[in-house]
Amino acid sequence: MYTGNGWYHDGIITRDLWASSNGTSWELILGSTPYDPFAKLIVFHDRILAIKESVWSSGNGTDWNMELASLPFNVNGEVYLQ
Repeated sequence: MYTGNGWYHDGIITRDLWASSNGTSWELILGSTPYDPFAKLIVFHDRILAIKESVWSSGNGTDWNMELASLPFNVNGEVYLQ
């Protein structure tokens, strides 16, 4: 499982990505992510997707590719895949 997307402090948005296989022990995967701050993270077809104003994907959490520079809609709530 993955969590991150950062936090806002002292006028700076810090973005990071963490991973865990058990929810107890966490490993920092990336200290500064390239995708939009506060993006929604989902795993789909063995890839991590970060979705906000753009769409980014990664197979390992460290190497990211921009898949779509700008969404044709606004993502303010949750992102669901069926």
